[in-house]
Amino acid sequence: MNSNNETSYSLLERALDHNDTGAWNQLIDTYDNFVYYLLRKSSVLPDDLDDLRQQVMSNLARKLENYDREKGGFRTWFSFLVRSTVQMHFRKLASESKKISLLEEHEGIFSAQEDQFDQYFVRQWENYLGKIALQRAEEQYNSQAVQVFRWSLAGVSTEEIASRTQLSVDTVYKYKQRVKRTLMVEISKLKEEVNI
Repeated sequence: MNSNNETSYSLLERALDHNDTGAWNQLIDTYDNFVYYLLRKSSVLPDDLDDLRQQVMSNLARKLENYDREKGGFRTWFSFLVRSTVQMHFRKLASESKKISLLEEHEGIFSAQEDQFDQYFVRQWENYLGKIALQRAEEQYNSQAVQVFRWSLAGVSTEEIASRTQLSVDTVYKYKQRVKRTLMVEISKLKEEVNI
């Protein structure tokens, strides 16, 4: 096991200590925004987003002591916690309104088979880290380099970008490569920071 995993698991253990608010805040900072991102990407209705995020984070606080790393990785355990929290939320809404169709209509990906949801969860986690890494990378460059990179991500050809920006093709290529390299470095840093 590498030191990054030890540090991450150490964070989980420290977060269990009710006197270590710094560790708990770091854990919340890592996962609270991701939960919101995941719920939003999963077509959860806007009226339910904040309630569900709070329910998930409350369940994390209550159930973290039940996590056993011998049984699996934290993200797998957390994925199950998120999925079951959302399922319970929609089942409660459906029973309150006596409408089973409400459950089917809004539960979406959360009602998928466990392995399908796990794959979806991991994909969204990677997308979320990529989004944060892109924000970090873009902060290091001027707006023109960022725009060049964004257009290249959207599939705009190097020649078209050069025409739009009045830059040489060589400059466009250099901007794209510099931002891309920085993006890859930021993704690696993020994965090390949150490798749980």
